[in-house]
Amino acid sequence: MSPGEAAKPGLRSSRRGAAFLGLPTTGSFPKSRHILDHKDFQAIQKNGTRLQTEWFVVVVVRQAEAARGPTRLGITASRKAGNAVLRNRVRRLVREWFRRISSLLPERLDIVVICRSDLPFLTLEDVAGSLTKTIPRIKKLAPSTVQVDPIAESS
Repeated sequence: MSPGEAAKPGLRSSRRGAAFLGLPTTGSFPKSRHILDHKDFQAIQKNGTRLQTEWFVVVVVRQAEAARGPTRLGITASRKAGNAVLRNRVRRLVREWFRRISSLLPERLDIVVICRSDLPFLTLEDVAGSLTKTIPRIKKLAPSTVQVDPIAESS
């Protein structure tokens, strides 16, 4: 938002999150919904089912029985995807897409979204259009996806 521009109704005034992208806010994305541990990322990428889209690779794996947590999201964007501004913007867009569709996904899944190299400037519609195509395949895979226990993987 430029200094002379008035704040739009329904938007947060900070330069973070959905408001910065010019979108209405859709709630929070708590740490319990994040995949944060490097070992978790490695286990998911090693054992998960890969789904390809134009700009992303989506890796899906069912959480171990002991986990019993909500569906979690992890995002990987290497330097090959673009500069830091572009990578962070794409991460924000993917998180926003996940917030909006998380109620459509089965529980106890771990999903890692890997950004492909040389991403163009994407909008939320681009990201949503690309990733939403994977939802039916994720639902089909959900009961039969491999269960990963990251603790057992690291031993």
